[in-house]
Amino acid sequence: MAWTVRTTREDLQTLLEAGFILRAAGRLDDAQVVFQGVQALSPNLSVAEVALGTVDFERGDFARARKRYERVIEANPRDAWAYAQLGETELFDRRYAEAKTALDKAVELDPKGPQGALARRLLKLLEEVRAAAGA
Repeated sequence: MAWTVRTTREDLQTLLEAGFILRAAGRLDDAQVVFQGVQALSPNLSVAEVALGTVDFERGDFARARKRYERVIEANPRDAWAYAQLGETELFDRRYAEAKTALDKAVELDPKGPQGALARRLLKLLEEVRAAAGA
């Protein structure tokens, strides 16, 4: 017997918010389960894959986070959030040229929105890190 679960956009939003709260509370395993559930319920929703990447980032698994963001970008080259998260990951992984490229793209795609604002803050941090390192 096959089960069908019908979910609304509001249901998915609530689940995502719960996942982000769990992640912020440091409950990374629980957040991962929630985001995987959202992904199972709505496989075409890229936000779940980016959210899983943020969990990988929090764990310090930059390579895995990078792969998730790159998959989202490949499927949707206009996903500013994926670019911003990719840029942050590259920055923390000390891949500064790659960070700048991704963050510049996030700003280009979302110049007045929240992802562009995040990317601009990260670009400023990147400049400070490079200046401190003499790069």
